[in-house]
Amino acid sequence: MTKTIATIFVFLSACFITEFVFGQDAGKGNDTTGYVRGRNILFEDKLVKDAVNSFPKKWEDSHYFKTVAFVKDKLQCCSVQSSKGIKDIDIPYETGLIPRLSTFAALGDSFTVDYDVFSFKGSIYRLSFYDATTERNGRYDYFMIGITDSGYAEYNSWFNDVYGSVNKQYPGVYNFNKWHHVSFSYNNGALRYYLDHVLLVSIDSCKSIQPKTGAMLFYNKEHVLYANVQISTNAVYSKFNKILTGTKFVTHDINFGVNQSVMDKKSIAFVTELGEWLRQNPKVNLEINGHTDNDGADAANLTLSKARAEAVKELLVKTGVEASRLTTHGFGSEMPLEPNGTASGRAVNRRVELIKK
Repeated sequence: MTKTIATIFVFLSACFITEFVFGQDAGKGNDTTGYVRGRNILFEDKLVKDAVNSFPKKWEDSHYFKTVAFVKDKLQCCSVQSSKGIKDIDIPYETGLIPRLSTFAALGDSFTVDYDVFSFKGSIYRLSFYDATTERNGRYDYFMIGITDSGYAEYNSWFNDVYGSVNKQYPGVYNFNKWHHVSFSYNNGALRYYLDHVLLVSIDSCKSIQPKTGAMLFYNKEHVLYANVQISTNAVYSKFNKILTGTKFVTHDINFGVNQSVMDKKSIAFVTELGEWLRQNPKVNLEINGHTDNDGADAANLTLSKARAEAVKELLVKTGVEASRLTTHGFGSEMPLEPNGTASGRAVNRRVELIKK
């Protein structure tokens, strides 16, 4: 192991799994939960240049677990295989691997981790994060998250001598002997853990993960296969991720002058941010719908709502979004969310709605 690796990024093979059709999302940046992979790939391994039966070139022995061991009186080794129709890292026992990163600090305060995993009954796998500056009697502060062999998402931590854990059952049938997909995102203390594109754990402030001084480990126990590992920096959390689910995104953050289609400065900033998000999600086409309250004539309100939707589109195009991805509609006061009899009701009804098409 290269001793200059300040961060230990370990795949500890503890196998347990839920159903996932392998290959369906290989290389996919986003999914319907709103998860977005980091923008810059720091580490990626599809084992393209690795020979079958060889030790994976981009990985190192963790020194915590042996990569060679006797299993049922037979010497076995962590190696590259192609037993499930795809090249994978086959680990027949509890072990640890470290991806070849210069330092863990290279991840910064915002990163994502994605990989496919095939586990066999009785196995467990987890991501573990240790703060290397907190050694006390051979123990470090840590945060660990993963799936148990009973189909639960589990995380626990030992941070400043405080221990906590939580279990959340994976929805539906929990199956072994299938490929599954793990996604993990961390952004300045906020973390999300997904299994098969289902959000299982969401924590807004996790002090246990210290990217600048810590180590990230992948832990697994018993027989497990890994494939398509990708570690990326600059994780993106955006209010607009809800659009990916197909849910109508209703916003009151795009405002115009009275009887005008000219946006104020805050609204321009909001739409500019939306444009950046759309450029990061090039497969998303957007429908922009304008709505007004019932002040004024119906015909005038209909025209005004169309003009406002068009104004949003024009600004998005200026930010670099292709016009062909955007459609607009105006509905005037025809579809109120609240009664128009009060000022607060009218304020709710003046809105822009964004819908993935």
